[in-house]
Formats: sequence, C-alpha cells, structure tokens
Amino acid sequence: MITGRTEMAVRAEDYALVLPALFKLGNIRGALITMPHKVTTSALVDALTPTAQVAGACNAVLRRADGSLLGDMFDGAGFVRGVLRKGVQLAGARVLVVGSGGVGCAIAASLAGAGVAALGLFVTRLAPSTFVGEVVMKTEMTAFLSAARARGCAVQAGSDMLFEQIPAYLEFFGFASTTPDALRKLAQLRYE
Repeated sequence: MITGRTEMAVRAEDYALVLPALFKLGNIRGALITMPHKVTTSALVDALTPTAQVAGACNAVLRRADGSLLGDMFDGAGFVRGVLRKGVQLAGARVLVVGSGGVGCAIAASLAGAGVAALGLFVTRLAPSTFVGEVVMKTEMTAFLSAARARGCAVQAGSDMLFEQIPAYLEFFGFASTTPDALRKLAQLRYE
C-alpha cells in the first residue's frame, strides 16, 4: 500500500479517465483531491456523504471493502473544527458564509450540522463581536482578516482549517490520527 503523498498533475480533460484507473490499482485505499477536480470527482464516485452531496464536490475518495468509492468533503469539517477549537459557540449562532462554491457550500453544510440558527448570504457591516474565518491560504493574514481584526473581530486563518482537516482525513481513511497542534509544530508553510 502506498502511504504518503504522491502528487499527480492531471489535466482537467483527462481527469475523468485517470481517477477510475487509479483505483484499479490494488494498493490505493484513497486519495485527497484538490482544485480543479473537486466538483468533477463527485460524479466519478459510487456514493457521496451528505456533506459532499450538499457541496456538490468532494476532496477525499475512499475505496471501501466492497470496492466501491465513497466521496466526502472535509473543507467544512476543518473549518468548523477550527472555529470550535477557538472556543466559539456555533449552536444557535447567526452565521454569514461569503461564497457559494464547493468550499463555501461544504462550510455551510458543516455549520448547519453544528447547529447554527441562521446562515446569512449578505451583510453590510460586521460588529466587533463577530468571529471571522477565512479559507484562503495565500498568506496567513489576508486583507479580509486584517480588516476584520482592525474592527475588533476575532479571526481564524485558512491554515487553521487545513490543520483541522488533516485529522479528519486520517479518521476517514482509517489511519491513526494526530492533533492540529502536533501538525503545526511539524509544518513548514510557505506562502506565494
């Protein structure tokens, strides 16, 4: 079994042939999927979790014991785990999600699963008591987060979502897990 990371640069036009062929190999248990293939992948698997169905995309594929492929989406789980780790109470909260692509929909689905009372799509201003989370990982502190912090808002960077996603991935694939804190100590993030 391959354990570790193997990057595969697959062109979008070839992807629908490559993913099924990859899982014909006997030593492939699963795969993590990145852009631009998350949406396409959801149509190439045998089943989707409810989160992946809502998102219309998946970023993890697991070959089950019967050989069928299960797709799941962990962007939302990683985001919500990061928010909860910061001590923010989501149950009953009013939440604004900006963006309705695969990541935004996955986050909205996970927030709903965490019991938020309302999911807004438009807002004209943020109160200083607002918690602001980001998913972009081009830099640790994006302009959006900097502006929110300047208004007194507590913030979560995109890397927080990443470090919360990895334990969720490991659990999905049936591997021993780790903690986000342990991952942060090992990480060497390099921003463009």
